[in-house]
Amino acid sequence: MRRLDAQVDDHYAAWLPEAVEYSTINPARRRYSSLYIPAPSPNMIKLRQLLAQGSSIIDGRAGAKKFQYVVEREQAAAMALFGAKPVTGTSLQHLTKLVLKESAIHGKSKKTISKIKRGVDWYLEHIIQDDIEITLIDYDQVREFINADLIAGVAGSTLKGHLYGLRQIWNRAKQSRIVSGESPFHEHTIRVESKSYSPYTYHEIYELYNNAKGELKTLIHAAATTGARADELLTAEVKTPSTFNHPCWFIKLKQKGKTKQSTRVVPVHHSMDLSDGFQFKMKYKTAQTQMKELQENVFGTLMDELTEEPRKLTLHSLRSTVITELVVKHRINEKVVGGITGHIGGGSSRVGSLRGYIHTDDLNEKKSIVDLIPWAISSA
Repeated sequence: MRRLDAQVDDHYAAWLPEAVEYSTINPARRRYSSLYIPAPSPNMIKLRQLLAQGSSIIDGRAGAKKFQYVVEREQAAAMALFGAKPVTGTSLQHLTKLVLKESAIHGKSKKTISKIKRGVDWYLEHIIQDDIEITLIDYDQVREFINADLIAGVAGSTLKGHLYGLRQIWNRAKQSRIVSGESPFHEHTIRVESKSYSPYTYHEIYELYNNAKGELKTLIHAAATTGARADELLTAEVKTPSTFNHPCWFIKLKQKGKTKQSTRVVPVHHSMDLSDGFQFKMKYKTAQTQMKELQENVFGTLMDELTEEPRKLTLHSLRSTVITELVVKHRINEKVVGGITGHIGGGSSRVGSLRGYIHTDDLNEKKSIVDLIPWAISSA
């Protein structure tokens, strides 16, 4: 209604008419009679002024976010004028919307926000309902769902992620005094078998690259020559800085990254030919799925010869390969490597305070380090 109303010349005239006489037909007697609409109350006049102010802020070209902002502001003010209390809502879905909105306002990363939403989706899928009053959720029910998933082989780390998201919703409900007491999402013992990502050998990387197609081929090349996280590269842009005559990856300069070092500029490896303005179009989930299918088609299941267990290999394994190459083989300082890969290298408690004085913003130094990463294959 607000969007349609913004497109007419006489805003709000149909909503709140002035005191005036209208001629109308009396259906029963089929003759004209007069209908008098009384003058609006003082609060109604204020409301009209409020709506008129909103109309001056937006126009027919305004985006959805601006419309939503104006509507929410007007709704809150109108409710205050007429003494109406806002409906807080006590359902899981309603509280989730609040938490997601507030998380975005407070600058939480998209990854964290998605994690919260996934937790709610997981719970609703288990109860086979679209929504539930949060006061009806109990510990034993949640425990049963966890046990069922563990038996089915769901990773403990995945379940812990779901519980993290649900705890944020419960905490928000507690702040609004909708619930009290212990959260049904707390105190669940879940064993998590910590297993580090296994690095690919360069022979394996070249095999994957040769069999990959489209953007996945370029993504493998980029990840194997920067050590960047896949989601960082998928949101990065290639630009040539005015002070440096070589294209660079501009990583997380606009979006929030996982760590403070996520925001960085990394020279493009000499083996890549990318022009300014290059950006990936594929989504993270698509990249993960395609990489998994590629690996299965090329190698099947790769086993660790020492443990005789399957190796943990994903796009993230390319990051392990690069960090291992630079830190172990070339013995470059961890913090220096962190300036390229976006990984915080070494805590001060273990390596002393000296590293706090090491700065690696010089792109020429970064490029010489990046070019140490091997790429012995044609990039055609």
